[in-house]
Amino acid sequence: CWINYCSNGCNSQCCESPYTIGMSHILLTSTPLFWISTLASLVLQFTKGLKTIFLRGSHSEAVLISALHKYKVSIWMTGPASLMDLWNWPVRPNYKYLKVILVSGMNFLVEHFIKVRDELFKGKVHVCQIYGLTETGVLTRSTPRLNKLGSVGEIVSNTKMKVVEEGTGFTLGAYQEGELCFKSQSLMLGYYKNPEATQLMFDSEGFFQTGDLGYYDSQGFVFITGRKKDIIKWRS
Repeated sequence: CWINYCSNGCNSQCCESPYTIGMSHILLTSTPLFWISTLASLVLQFTKGLKTIFLRGSHSEAVLISALHKYKVSIWMTGPASLMDLWNWPVRPNYKYLKVILVSGMNFLVEHFIKVRDELFKGKVHVCQIYGLTETGVLTRSTPRLNKLGSVGEIVSNTKMKVVEEGTGFTLGAYQEGELCFKSQSLMLGYYKNPEATQLMFDSEGFFQTGDLGYYDSQGFVFITGRKKDIIKWRS
């Protein structure tokens, strides 16, 4: 899809502002290069001047632990699977430089979140979540101060969200589950040479329909509960 320049700026701002990221920080990114969170870390590297570490090849537990210590990483951007791999690792290293972990890519189960926060890092590292799509950029994020268990955080600045009831299209209120739809300056310009597919993803008000199910609470925290449908296209 076509991604606009505003999206790149918004992505970096959403990751940067709650964490006061600066040149003194060292960021390790172990997420795939095609993830939107990785793009945000690339932009941060140039806009904030911080050192960013990208791992090549295998991201085994031993490689991750070695990189965290060798480069004195203070911020780590990763996915839930890597964190659970470390939790299952028989050794419990001392992550003395690590301050914040930014988790993205998939829903982080509450029971896994608790294991990572309380058992793996002994409550000494802030574990925060980022939610977004390739088509939308970063949509929500939690911070060390605004972090509710099970939530992917609050919507980022310059972003609107509504929860829509399946089948009727009615806009729902707090604690009511439906499809999460977003509108912001960071939305894609469209799918490359596919205007029909682009049109299907937006409603009449210009909101992008994510296909993710969830709800928000009375404080504005967003929770993801599932998908409208999961489809794997296979060509034999």
